[in-house]
Amino acid sequence: MKRKAFTLLVLVPLLVVSCGALWQSDSARGVQAARSGEYADAVRTLEPLVANGSNDAAFVDGLYYAWMRQGEIGRAHV
Repeated sequence: MKRKAFTLLVLVPLLVVSCGALWQSDSARGVQAARSGEYADAVRTLEPLVANGSNDAAFVDGLYYAWMRQGEIGRAHV
């Protein structure tokens, strides 16, 4: 009986929380912002990631796309 209580009280909430909603990174939000037309938010989120050396294609693509949609094509060609 104690084992079942342990499972219900500890493991089930852990599984519910680990769905990813609490662990979503800002980078994922930045990519989503670029896709949804919130270009200023996307640039604010993704620019530091790319400047610090992240070469993830989704981050770079989202940042360049947001720059181009904002009319900052010169920054995208650098």
